[in-house]
Formats: sequence, structure tokens, C-alpha cells
Amino acid sequence: MVVLKAFCDESEISVGAARIFTVAGGVALADRWPSLRSDWVAILKEFGLESFHFTDYENNRLGAKHDALIPALIGLVNRSGIFAPACSLVTDRTSPSALKDERARYEFCADNLFQTTWRHLDRLGLEDASVEFYFEQRDGVGNVIGAFNRGLRDDSRVGSIAVIPKGDSARELEVADLLAYEAGKSLRAQIKLDCRPLRKSLLALAIPKGGRAYDSRGGALRELSASDLGAS
Repeated sequence: MVVLKAFCDESEISVGAARIFTVAGGVALADRWPSLRSDWVAILKEFGLESFHFTDYENNRLGAKHDALIPALIGLVNRSGIFAPACSLVTDRTSPSALKDERARYEFCADNLFQTTWRHLDRLGLEDASVEFYFEQRDGVGNVIGAFNRGLRDDSRVGSIAVIPKGDSARELEVADLLAYEAGKSLRAQIKLDCRPLRKSLLALAIPKGGRAYDSRGGALRELSASDLGAS
């Protein structure tokens, strides 16, 4: 049986009175993660960093390292070939009260992340693959285990679900941190309707080399050019 591992994290950002809650993850063959982890740590050491937290980058706490770090990490993720599912939920004052509960939002997004992963594996002909899910340990993540017990217990594709802390023993969660923030920030740009280009860092993660991407903003479908995708 093919075994994959998925490392998942969440982000939450504001857009005026609205909140965008995102759960994202990186899914790859189990034997691919050790080399990705080693290369990730090596890049951080090149920048003089012991660990990575996207909030440090967003708040520009890295000084001269700021502009070069994310492209280096994204390049590594692209080369690794991991699949990066993400689900975001936008809530505001008009949202049902149930969705304003953080635990409910987490469970909703995590369940959609599971389903997106299954669809992707089905397209690859890996219907019988087993996935081990790892989520960052934090308040409310116990609901992920609850969702597993209620809806996924009999699904043979779920090898296991574990909640683990960030740290040296789980550097893969830093990859998930990057993916979750990129997905949430890109959605925030679209909600603000400020007509800025799509985040090139997200496009670099989402579009394989040689692939195509399209933008439907403005009412017309337009294929994105090399410059849109951040190509030199």
C-alpha cells in the first residue's frame, strides 16, 4: 500500500469586519518528507534562522533576509512536488453563530481538506493509498480528532490523525505554516477587490513548471503571462 504523510496548519487574518480562517497542508509520499525536511532546515541555516514562523516574515522581523527567504522556501516546496490542499472560510457579522466558533471553523476546514486530498489521490489513481495526517497542537484542534471519529473512522484511506507540537521534531509543520498563510493572504487580496495582481508566491506554489493559470477578474478569462507568474 502507498503511504503518504500530510502536515497541516491554520492561519486567521482580518479583512475589515470579516475573518478568513484557513487550514492548509502539504501531502507527499512518506519517504519524501525526510529530504524535504533536511533541505528546509539547510535553507533556514543559510539565512541564520533556527526556525520559521510566517508571522515573523509578515511583520518584517528578519531584516535584510526578508525579501529572499520566501522565494527560497517556495522554490524548495515546488521542487519537492508535494500536493498542497487548502480550505478557507470567511465569516462576518452576518454569518451563522455556529460558524463564529473557532472549533467549528477548524472542523469545517479540516473536513474539506480531507475531501480535497481524496479527490486529488483519486485523480492520480491512488484510491487505495493511506494518508497519515499531522496537525499542529493548539486549542480547538481536538475537534479534528472528533471529526475523524464521527465521519472518517471507517475510511481505510485515513492511516491516522495526530496532533503534534511545532519544534525540531516536527519541522514539516513549518512548511504547512507557509502554505496556510499564502492561501489566506491570497484570498484576502481577492476579497478586498483592490485589483492587485494575484500573489506571485501563491502562483509559484500552485502552478507547476510549464503549467497554465487563468484569471477571471474583470469578467473576462485571461491566461496569465510569464511575468504574472513571477518568471524572470
